[in-house]
Amino acid sequence: MKKIISTLCLSLIGVTSVMAHASHQSTPHIHVTESLSIEIITVLATVLTVSALFLIKKQLKKNRNHV
Repeated sequence: MKKIISTLCLSLIGVTSVMAHASHQSTPHIHVTESLSIEIITVLATVLTVSALFLIKKQLKKNRNHV
């Protein structure tokens, strides 16, 4: 369960940093490296969220089998 919570926290941190970065970038010219780092963070946050949901589903299934 701790693994699931830590994964969710990491994904939330990633998503909030991307949102803060996107709102901070109001200028029309975005540097290539910055937009690339935003893309990487977005992908990582998505992967972490999906893996957390998968772990939760797996844990719930395991708990259901024990009952």
